[in-house]
Amino acid sequence: MAYTIELKAFIIEVAKAGKEQAPRALPPLPEPDAGFIPWSWSADGRRLAGYRQRQDGTAVGIWIYSLESGQYQRLLDFGALPVWLIDERRLVFTHQGRLYLLDSPTKKAQELFSAAPHTIGVAALSPDNRTIYFNLTSTEADIWLATLQ
Repeated sequence: MAYTIELKAFIIEVAKAGKEQAPRALPPLPEPDAGFIPWSWSADGRRLAGYRQRQDGTAVGIWIYSLESGQYQRLLDFGALPVWLIDERRLVFTHQGRLYLLDSPTKKAQELFSAAPHTIGVAALSPDNRTIYFNLTSTEADIWLATLQ
């Protein structure tokens, strides 16, 4: 399991007994004033996809952390909430309310879907990667005019 506390990322082996579990801190990102938010494990468990987040909560790019090398790789300077596809090459992520597909070796992203003016939030994939699930946020409001006498 991976998690973040105050922009510091940790890994813990949940298969171990409670007393044997010891959180292991991931190294800080090579860029200052931001932390790595781990979001999705690759199918082989060797890489973590996540995003860079500033102190103010702004998501500013897709990154991968390799457990073997202990190194980060920046894929994009925009986007958040990346989810690995089972091919361990591509990721689905969101940015400014749109859904994107990213090819990690080439670092090329293409927009898959926009539901404007609504906003797409967290995305998830079915186990066979044939279906993408996501939440959609819609904001509606009424404006009333009253005359006071």
